Amino acid sequence: MENSKLNLLFLISFIIIVFSFSSCTFEYHSNSNDDEKVIDKSFKEIEVTENDSDETTDGQQLQKSNKSIKKVKADFVDVSIKARSGKLFINDGASRFVDAEFIYDKDELKPIMAYMENRERGDLTIDFTSKDDNHVNIDTDDDNTKCLLEFSNKIAMNMRIEFGAGQGKLNISDLDLEDIELRFGAGKFDIDLSNSMVKNIDIEAGFGEVNLDLSGKRNRNLNAEIIGGIGKLDVKLPKDTGVKVVVKGILGDIDAYGFIKNNKVYTNKAYGNSKYTIHLDVKAALGDVNLFLVD
Repeated sequence: MENSKLNLLFLISFIIIVFSFSSCTFEYHSNSNDDEKVIDKSFKEIEVTENDSDETTDGQQLQKSNKSIKKVKADFVDVSIKARSGKLFINDGASRFVDAEFIYDKDELKPIMAYMENRERGDLTIDFTSKDDNHVNIDTDDDNTKCLLEFSNKIAMNMRIEFGAGQGKLNISDLDLEDIELRFGAGKFDIDLSNSMVKNIDIEAGFGEVNLDLSGKRNRNLNAEIIGGIGKLDVKLPKDTGVKVVVKGILGDIDAYGFIKNNKVYTNKAYGNSKYTIHLDVKAALGDVNLFLVD
């Protein structure tokens, strides 16, 4: 009986790993609204300031590319970020709309940043995938490929991130975010959205670890969904805001100290008694889920 359970776990693990690696190709399909913006004559392309230079790291010749957009007129911007591997850092607090620094092997990569807008809406695309194809290099320890982005807190935005493999650190709690969508194949992501006013969060992770901070005060409801393959999920949640977590499909441990458990539903004492509520759905195949209540 024990061997049958182990065989089942190995089979599930194998299927998820194959799925995770196969999903690490970037086949981005714009929705109909994006297609309309591309052909909309009211949208005009805004020049991106660029500065490229060479640098040497551990004897390897690398390229450094700095790109920035000082100011935008749009009231709202849709941000799309695609990176294949390495390290991804996204921060808030930029004095300009966006500052970007890319470090990479110039024979393999070429970062692209493009922005267009009309008076109301803007569209920013940051593409840091390979030159010749859309297949990622599955290397979670790639120290030579880095993407560092810093955004202004003053522009409302949606953010979509597609990341193949590596490490990500998102300190974006002060950004004026409405929706954030994250897809990554393998690695580790630390996401700080404490005190954030983000409305919707959608995360899909193949293999690895996600640390998500949703603690702090809120002035609107939050709907979040996290879908994971194999790995570990840590989520910090506010004690004084109503929280409802629904966990499905977990083969692993669930640690939810301080929560009230009803089957696969976990709520805190503030649930149903606070002005705003966090709804979190967690769907994972194999791994551990840790929920923390923070003052």
